[in-house]
Amino acid sequence: YILEFISVLSLEYDVKKGNWFIFLVNLLFVVTIIVTRSKNNVKNITSILNKKRKLRGYNMIMSFVKSQNGELLSDEKLVSFIYFFNHKIYGIYQFKKIENNKLVLVKEIRKSYYDSIIDQKKVFSEIEENSKCKIIQ
Repeated sequence: YILEFISVLSLEYDVKKGNWFIFLVNLLFVVTIIVTRSKNNVKNITSILNKKRKLRGYNMIMSFVKSQNGELLSDEKLVSFIYFFNHKIYGIYQFKKIENNKLVLVKEIRKSYYDSIIDQKKVFSEIEENSKCKIIQ
């Protein structure tokens, strides 16, 4: 909105440059929407959970875990992923890495109404894509 306001002001001074500026602002807006919609909703949080310092997302993760009456495992050999949608956490998954590129689910904390909202196969496929590993069930 700020850029749109500035572009309107620039129209007063030079119509040709103002039109190009408005075009550029709208193009950047469309590109931003496309990139954020295709963005992966899975994030590897292993490093956040294994750090002794509490990083930025740690409190948000722990508050989600407590709200679901869950408890995370604290083994350094585990790989942990968070699944979020529309900036809300829907699930945390902890996997044990076996062999080179295979994961086995050992802990899952998710919202109770999660199944009706998002398909678990989609979540696992995004985790496989993000980790470049195969999930064995």
